[in-house]
Amino acid sequence: MKMWTTVCLVCALAVGGQAAAAASNLVPNGSFEEGTDGPDNWTLVGQGQWVSNARTAHTGRRCLMVEGDGQSVMYWRTDAAMLQPGRFYQFSFWYKADPDTTGGCIISGPSFANDDYGYGPQWQQARYVFQAPPRIPADAYVRLGVWKTKGRVYFDDVALLPTEVLHRSYGDVALGEGEKIIAKEYTCAPNLYGYANYCSRTLADFSCSWNSNRWVFGPGSYVVYRHEIPGTRMQAAVVQINVNYYTSGNCLVEASKDGRDWRLLGTVAQVSAGNWPVPEELLPAAALYVRLRSPGQGEARPDSAPGSFQIDRYVFTATLDRDLGNLKGESTYVTFEKLPDDLSVTVKALEAGPGEHEARFEVVNKRARDARLRAELMVRLVATGREERFGTDATVPASETREIVVPWRVRDVGEYTISFSLTEGGRLVAAGTAGSFTIPVIADASFGYAIRSDETAEVWWCEGAWKVGLDRPAPEVKRAEMLVEAARGEFEPVQLVVRPKRQLTGLKITVSDFRGPRASLPASIVSVKQVEYVEVKIPTDHYGAEGWWPDPLPPVSGPITAPSGRNLPLWLTIHVPRNARPGTYTATVSISAEGGFQVAVPLRLRVYNFEIPEEVHLQTALGLGQYEIWRYHNLTGPEDQSAREKVWELYLQDWRDHHIAPYSFALNGWTVEISGVSWQGGDIVTDQPHSGRQCIMVEDPGPGNPSAEYARKLPIEKGATYVLRFYARTATEGQEFMVTLGQQDESGQWIPYHNIDITRTGSTEWQLHEIKLPPDAFTQRTTAVGLSLRPSRWFEDGSTTGTTWYDDIFFGKEGGDNLLEDPSFEVGTQNA
Repeated sequence: MKMWTTVCLVCALAVGGQAAAAASNLVPNGSFEEGTDGPDNWTLVGQGQWVSNARTAHTGRRCLMVEGDGQSVMYWRTDAAMLQPGRFYQFSFWYKADPDTTGGCIISGPSFANDDYGYGPQWQQARYVFQAPPRIPADAYVRLGVWKTKGRVYFDDVALLPTEVLHRSYGDVALGEGEKIIAKEYTCAPNLYGYANYCSRTLADFSCSWNSNRWVFGPGSYVVYRHEIPGTRMQAAVVQINVNYYTSGNCLVEASKDGRDWRLLGTVAQVSAGNWPVPEELLPAAALYVRLRSPGQGEARPDSAPGSFQIDRYVFTATLDRDLGNLKGESTYVTFEKLPDDLSVTVKALEAGPGEHEARFEVVNKRARDARLRAELMVRLVATGREERFGTDATVPASETREIVVPWRVRDVGEYTISFSLTEGGRLVAAGTAGSFTIPVIADASFGYAIRSDETAEVWWCEGAWKVGLDRPAPEVKRAEMLVEAARGEFEPVQLVVRPKRQLTGLKITVSDFRGPRASLPASIVSVKQVEYVEVKIPTDHYGAEGWWPDPLPPVSGPITAPSGRNLPLWLTIHVPRNARPGTYTATVSISAEGGFQVAVPLRLRVYNFEIPEEVHLQTALGLGQYEIWRYHNLTGPEDQSAREKVWELYLQDWRDHHIAPYSFALNGWTVEISGVSWQGGDIVTDQPHSGRQCIMVEDPGPGNPSAEYARKLPIEKGATYVLRFYARTATEGQEFMVTLGQQDESGQWIPYHNIDITRTGSTEWQLHEIKLPPDAFTQRTTAVGLSLRPSRWFEDGSTTGTTWYDDIFFGKEGGDNLLEDPSFEVGTQNA
């Protein structure tokens, strides 16, 4: 159940003269300082310049510039002959743009593994890891450029370094990033949005290309994953994928026990998600291969045509025949930027997470004299740039091997980068990086105050706003008295945390009356609840993480059992009476347990000389997801409607007590109908409609994300296949645009994270687009969808722009009637 586990990561890098040379930058002329009429080893495709200006360059005098025209792909390129099949590499570069540069994005890296980036007016560095395919295309190259950007973008200090990957090891079982085992359930969901892109411990072979966060398939291309957990056999398995972009052909999903004899699981021929069980004849299996592919031209047949599509999600789940407990994978990418000729250096262990850790380096001294070294670990918090250094001095005798251990620790939340170095007499002899890791909010160990620590337990406290992770260490800052400050009529919480060193049974908590300024307050103004935890399996935002998160607050109604080595927060809420005299009050919170454990904690309450009004005068509007509440309370069935109404009233009363208002008070959602208007947003225009007199134009000129919305919700019948068909044209050739179906449940609530986003590449001429949506394109909860017409591809930062016209839209059951009123925009004369 521990969120952070010691990571034993072994990296055996042979070091000598040849390895030292290999550790240098593999990109020729990476700072672009060499050349006469142009930069040596680099060729321009499109418009650009070899800039000679020290004030413009990131370092030195030279850098590269690409000047985009807003329509084309332009770049500088160099040959990729330095790449070796199957090897991992870290690619990095610095970039910036002129302030008036707009649109598009930066393209970078090898031609078979592109990575897109936004840009800004200041120099910034991009860094990521990729794996070369087993068969590198003969025409492969490395590039830096722009896609449909208008303006100037600059590049400098490009580096390509060999990298080794280290996976977390649990004895014989190794798990990489995106892999986990909970009891008998194994899951592999590669993080396609991460620092290492498509790299995965389970990636066995691939021939298709990569673009930023998705596999890109053309005729005959494929990806193969191999799944095996030593010492186990898979009893059942399911494959899931998401096709996020589709223009033609078929995606074949296949499975095999040996990687040679393949069994077809299913096909996808549209933008949609799908999942397929592995057939019984392939089970049980010690290993399973999964192949995603587009047929080659020679395989073309009516049910299996070569195609062009993209996949942005792959998930493999399996039931094992053994319970392995809770194991979570991790991958660390170690890159040596400098290696000595006469020492062999091996990274033996690195640990990720909050608290105290050890980095271990094995050094083999090949000299005839002792090596007096200092090993340092540099841990940098990305958000602030703050760097902490941890070091150890050691002597490695001549012709001997020694392990150098560097203790280190971090406590603050955020993304960290790790680098390391070995110096001798102040001279750098070895250096490298170990990628990055993130301490999520739930593992924050920077807050709280220590009260007492003995052989039985650590006791500490913190304010109510903090989330106390199950496994975070106790704080170091000491403050033995809890402090609460509140106005009259206010609810104010504080958390008292017990962290046993051995299991405590029969744990009880009592609170005394408060004594204050010529007055007293009863102990009954304090309610005591236990902080319980729920397991988050799928994080839903950047700050989340898998693991156990505090959420329920059940009342403490009897003795508690507190497990060893885990935090047990007790949630004390003080409701200050409205007639309380202002001033400072004191009480005692007593904790006891079987075996003689006792602790008395002073509690100081400061009551301010003002009152929280009973009537709310400040407006709030917070999200209150009904479906999550029903699921949490096991009230998802139609027979639970009466219970849902009671629970909903209890939630609203609790929010009223605390002066909080939800976005919507309605239990079953609101319905808004605008008479005579079918579309909201966009502009009804007469400019070159596809048919009739009018069409709709949706324009995105800036950083917003405008859209035209159908004004009514479209009902969805379970088990039915639906068709979305429309004509569209764009202001520029090749402009991407998007149509979104937002799914809703029976209460009219939007279902987060289940939008059906359909991205298309447009033309200045009208084109027909048709998408078939099978029953599994919708969730089990979906009863309706909303339809949004977007002028450009949606990004959270609003970085894309463009104009798109739509006309003659159809949405309905396959073979059925159109559910849209005014699908050709002939009734409306303006946007609503």
